[in-house]
Amino acid sequence: ASGIGVSLMELAQNDSLTRTDYRILCWILSQIHHNNLLFLCHTHIAEDLKIQRANVSAAIKRLCQIGVLQKTGTKSGKINGYVLSPAFGFRGSLGEGAKLRRQEIQRFSQNSTIIPFPAAIAQ
Repeated sequence: ASGIGVSLMELAQNDSLTRTDYRILCWILSQIHHNNLLFLCHTHIAEDLKIQRANVSAAIKRLCQIGVLQKTGTKSGKINGYVLSPAFGFRGSLGEGAKLRRQEIQRFSQNSTIIPFPAAIAQ
């Protein structure tokens, strides 16, 4: 991650993300599987959003750089697997989501370049 933090406010305040990045993030949020797993076909996203595939690839790369997404190393055919940061959102059981969110927030807060989450939210 590179200085963005993990809250929606911090994401909104990031002026390095483009309108296309946010459109792709919304598309991604609509497709999350249990435990935040995703298999993202850049061509499929580009067709759905009527944008160029290269723009999809660049947006996904930026979302990975700021810590919203992380490549899992798994593939489904030629399609890369990703996981949405549980600090950002979670699809699964409430207890598991809360536990993973706290762990992710702690991991992010150890990096001094990241704006820390308010203590009330992290508890």
